[in-house]
Amino acid sequence: MKKKIIYIIGLMCVVVGISAFAEEKPEEVLDILQKGKTVSGKEGSVTLSISPGTFNLNGKTGERISAKLTIYNNSTMDITANVEAMHVYVDENGERKMGDGPVDKKRPKGSLASLIEISPSKFNLVTGAYRDVTISLVIPKDMEGTKYTYITASGEPVEEVKKNNKLDSVTVSSRVGLSPQLLSQLTLTVQDTAKYSFSMTEKDIAIVLPTKEKPFVNVQAKIKNTGNAEFDVVLTSIIVDAKGKLVARLKSNRNYIIRPGVSYTMECKPSAQPLPKGKYKAVVTLSSKNKNVKLMNFEKSFEVKK
Repeated sequence: MKKKIIYIIGLMCVVVGISAFAEEKPEEVLDILQKGKTVSGKEGSVTLSISPGTFNLNGKTGERISAKLTIYNNSTMDITANVEAMHVYVDENGERKMGDGPVDKKRPKGSLASLIEISPSKFNLVTGAYRDVTISLVIPKDMEGTKYTYITASGEPVEEVKKNNKLDSVTVSSRVGLSPQLLSQLTLTVQDTAKYSFSMTEKDIAIVLPTKEKPFVNVQAKIKNTGNAEFDVVLTSIIVDAKGKLVARLKSNRNYIIRPGVSYTMECKPSAQPLPKGKYKAVVTLSSKNKNVKLMNFEKSFEVKK
């Protein structure tokens, strides 16, 4: 009977020098790791880590840009590691999805994945060792806005270890049946072709009135990214009564990353205290860390009847 090896894929989120961000909260990343597929085999285990977990590159057309990744072998055996770029597309819900199919479809012509150069892309790592990998590309003149790719690291016991221990020849990979959060997520924004625009009107603002089960007021806003580059948005709102007195201050509990061509519904945290009966006005503001994004204020009147 073949002996099973269980694989541990670790994620270490660190900041790269160009600019880095992590959409996941630290406790959520830790939770992913703690719930990973971790079991020990008789001959040991293959433990592969890739760092950083997310990073963001910015450049101009014709420019060569690069960044560093680190691959760790915390295994009890020597491994052969393989690093590659995988095509990513954004679905209608704004989620990044990895392309399937044969190799040529995983890196379709013109995609960010097809342009990525990785050095070295395949190498041996002894137990406890790590190696830096350079990710680089020249931004083509016809590339626009924000593009995405995943950098994946896979590994398997080196041939000598497999032969001596009669192990299965199976590749350990963070892209097989595991959460995308375990991949290194690369986002590239081409600065000189990036276009920032969005669609939003007063009709896209919704006031969630209190109910018996949920006696708090909340504010929602729908926004569509009509440009070709992603940007961040924070939703805030102040609520004043009929006399203009401030009665509540609401804010979204996170930055929303608005990806090109996608509509998002954002919401603030509910009011801390129930509002008494009466007429009110919500002043809704969308702000962004991106100085190229000019956002506006909206006003919405409503009445609490119960």
